Amino acid sequence: MPRFVSSFRAGACDYVKKPFSLMVLRERIAALLERGEKRSGLYVDRRYRFDFASLDFSVDGKKMYLGSTESKLLAVLVKNAGNVLSRAALTDALWEGGEELNENALSVAISRLRGRLGEKSISTIYGLGYMWVGDRE
Repeated sequence: MPRFVSSFRAGACDYVKKPFSLMVLRERIAALLERGEKRSGLYVDRRYRFDFASLDFSVDGKKMYLGSTESKLLAVLVKNAGNVLSRAALTDALWEGGEELNENALSVAISRLRGRLGEKSISTIYGLGYMWVGDRE
């Protein structure tokens, strides 16, 4: 059996044959780290660090506390980063059917979250919904 097959069976998730490009190696490592962060419920960029498993949130290295609705909203937005989420989709994700909901509840939750994270972190796509943009400037 080839050596790399036994390595995969032992838990390896990639291999690189010699000679290899340092740039390719860096990109493969970055992709694996990103996959691991997504699986673990961790989001990290230059400004933000969100650990959804332990509900540990920080902005620019400063710890921040979020209410349950804010943390659920942030999790849904971050999980769908770069995708526009309609108000209806966000409402369904935050308040499962049956709960009485004020028309304004989502707007208030978005506003509070922007106040804690920065106005540019969540983009409003008029007529469509909201999108997590994070640290893009």
